[in-house]
Amino acid sequence: MLNFIRSKSQSWVVKITFIFIIVVFVFWGIGSLTNTTQTEALSINGEPITIQTFKKRYKEIEFSFKQNFPNIPFQSSQISQTATQQLILETLILQEAKRIGFFITPLELKAYISTLPIFQTKNTFDSKTYLNFLKERNISPGHFESQIRMNMLTNKFKQALTAGLYIDPKEAQKIYQYETTKRSLQYVVFPTSEYLSKVSVSNEEISKLYNDSINQYKVPEQIKIEYIPVNKQTLAKSQNINEKEVIEFYENNLSKYNYPEQMHLQHILIKTDKKSSKKELKLAEDKIKNISSALKKDPNFSQAAKKYSQDTSSKKGGDLGWVSYNQLVPEFAKEAFALKPGQISQPVKSIFGYHIIKAIAKKPAGTLPLKKVNQEIYTHLAETKASEKLQEILESIQVDIINKKSLKEIGEKYIITPQNSGLISAQNLATLLNLSKVEDTKALFKEKQNSTYNTPLVTKNGYVLVHIITHKPEHTKSKKEVESILISQIKRKKAQELAEKEASKVLTQIQKGSESKEIKKRLKKTEEITHLGYFKNLNNQNIISDMFKAKPGEWLSKPYSIYEGVILGLVSKEVVTPDLKKWNKEKDAFIKTMTQTKKDQVFRSFLITLEKNAKITIKNNLIF
Repeated sequence: MLNFIRSKSQSWVVKITFIFIIVVFVFWGIGSLTNTTQTEALSINGEPITIQTFKKRYKEIEFSFKQNFPNIPFQSSQISQTATQQLILETLILQEAKRIGFFITPLELKAYISTLPIFQTKNTFDSKTYLNFLKERNISPGHFESQIRMNMLTNKFKQALTAGLYIDPKEAQKIYQYETTKRSLQYVVFPTSEYLSKVSVSNEEISKLYNDSINQYKVPEQIKIEYIPVNKQTLAKSQNINEKEVIEFYENNLSKYNYPEQMHLQHILIKTDKKSSKKELKLAEDKIKNISSALKKDPNFSQAAKKYSQDTSSKKGGDLGWVSYNQLVPEFAKEAFALKPGQISQPVKSIFGYHIIKAIAKKPAGTLPLKKVNQEIYTHLAETKASEKLQEILESIQVDIINKKSLKEIGEKYIITPQNSGLISAQNLATLLNLSKVEDTKALFKEKQNSTYNTPLVTKNGYVLVHIITHKPEHTKSKKEVESILISQIKRKKAQELAEKEASKVLTQIQKGSESKEIKKRLKKTEEITHLGYFKNLNNQNIISDMFKAKPGEWLSKPYSIYEGVILGLVSKEVVTPDLKKWNKEKDAFIKTMTQTKKDQVFRSFLITLEKNAKITIKNNLIF
């Protein structure tokens, strides 16, 4: 189901499935842990959640996580926590619904599901499509409808709680004005680097910093391993593929190597969209017509594209590279593929706006020759063969491990060179080996030195054989090992203090009205930002909040530390405020967003209150 969700990220399925995202992590405190009822996983206000229910939810979340984040390692405790939180959330909502008489009737459920576009054929609910959808995802109708009912009930609660919520347009305009007003800053830097030569460091200071920050220098337990990935890619080299097989595959799959007619194109775009008014459309149309007329007098298309085009390709003179008909929107494709090399089109309208197109060159359709795809076919056939033999090879490897063969000997048989990890921690090892489960590293850390782990570990694309070379226990780096780091930190801190002292001295003079010409010469200027923005070169968020509190043309009242050193800031006189026309254009969308944010906050508070008043008890260690 989540594969489908991922591919339809803006569809109704996303809205249904992820309705709990904003609230699922509100449950912090869960009651005591007991082991009195082994069939129960947890209890919520006396209502039991069985281990079977917990396991089912755990597997659903685990499957979803693997499908959506295949390259991110995860721990079972993360899945357990999420499963527990979801079950608590749902149970509390159902209990509260029962208390106040909220429910979803079978007719409501049926009506809602029947209106979902994914289950409709010719604008009518199709039961066959519905059942096929569930069958393909191995979901029972009962379970799916239960999920939908839960989401509908949650929405019903939310709507009831927030029905009377109102946003005052005048208040919204003030917030909009505040959020969209832009300012910039002039500033002078007192670089730390200029004061480094003026400071010294004593042995006592080094020892004190080392002792104060000793936890930073702890190194977790590490191991060094030798390993061999066993998957279709690594085993492909050991598979015998002859020329006849390659030719046969090519001839049987010629359609795979056909390519369509292609054109090398440039274009100029004046953007419009569905929301564009008639006036905006007319302005865009007039502009593209003027550009078209100008090109007849001066046909330098690249220069015109750089000057006028509103597409990202404008920097490259509007160059779109080689494209096929199906890669383009229909209106654009029809006009472009009717051109001959060197020709420029009349203005053409598409969903993106108005275009002028230039054809540079054309390639006819054809078929890639065997010599160009020979290696690709060889690799495909070798990996397919390896994949078919994978289980058989694994059994053979198991026998080799039992017979104490080294990874080098095993690798030679399958043309795989063993790799060396160097000293590595458990967390980094899971990433290096591409393990399906992070927990599998625990077993490796329990193995003796100079021993081969007795079974291949499962990875995200196959298996891996591991030989433990050596262990290095958890330890703390000595003062001598980190002395250069400590000295650098102390010197930087002292230099920063000197820079701040100098900046404070200069600021005092400025506040007394003695602003020097030298300081004015050293002033740099930032880009304009809103109060929610950030300065690229000034990594101190306090500067921004203080800048928006200060008056235009006023020096900020204190120095600020940044990575480069210390700065003094002068608020620029220019204040860029949004005009009434812009507010009127964006007012409805802004108020809608504000309303939705407030609704989310109200609903979140409701759920937190439910949780605080609930008695929640974990009854089985399985949850952890």
